[in-house]
Amino acid sequence: MTIILATHLGDFVLIASDRRTMACDLQTGKMQISHDHEIKIKLWHNGAISGAGEKVFLDRVFQYFEKVAAPPTQLNLIHTIYNELQIRLKEGVPKHCLINNSVLISLFNGTETCLYSIQIDQFFQTFMQNGNEVIQPQMNTIEPSEVDVACFNIPPDISILQNFQQSLKSRNEFKNDMQYMLHYVNELKKVFAHQASIDPSVTSSFDVYFQSCSTGEGIALYIENHLQDKPTTQIPNYWNRF
Repeated sequence: MTIILATHLGDFVLIASDRRTMACDLQTGKMQISHDHEIKIKLWHNGAISGAGEKVFLDRVFQYFEKVAAPPTQLNLIHTIYNELQIRLKEGVPKHCLINNSVLISLFNGTETCLYSIQIDQFFQTFMQNGNEVIQPQMNTIEPSEVDVACFNIPPDISILQNFQQSLKSRNEFKNDMQYMLHYVNELKKVFAHQASIDPSVTSSFDVYFQSCSTGEGIALYIENHLQDKPTTQIPNYWNRF
């Protein structure tokens, strides 16, 4: 699975993700750990995109961003995700391997950088409208000071996430960009080390992406945090825990 944390800091947006990926074994219908070296924060010309869930499905969504010459409209993006979801289902991936997936997007629109999340379970929620069965997935805006976390195992003690949210500070509280980024890197180390200690589908080392809200310029960093990685001893079927 993964853990992805995204937050709007006012001056910057931040996306952080571990590097362990999982894909569906079509013979068993279960999620299998693929490898521990996946850069899940993909950069495109207007920002970054990341996702939590089934690797093949997410990779195909990411490829769409690599091909577009201009920022996609919400309709085009929703349509692309829907099509890739249907293809993956037809290939034999069970619904339970996809329904808890999520996609995160940062997008500089020429004026400001916005941060969005799309929950894939919305594509499976149908309702009747004028006698037709329809879906209504949405791009959810992550507002300033909000923290969005996508993970498989919610920590029984969420104080580590609460502490991260309480640590949010503006760029003006630091002498320079380096001190600003180091503050968040050190706070994220605690979050990822803790999550790796309770969830074998997560690495404690992670990537983090900062993007300026005013200029759209961004920087991606890889943060080693190996000492507290939990070794993988088996391949559990994580999705059966829901």
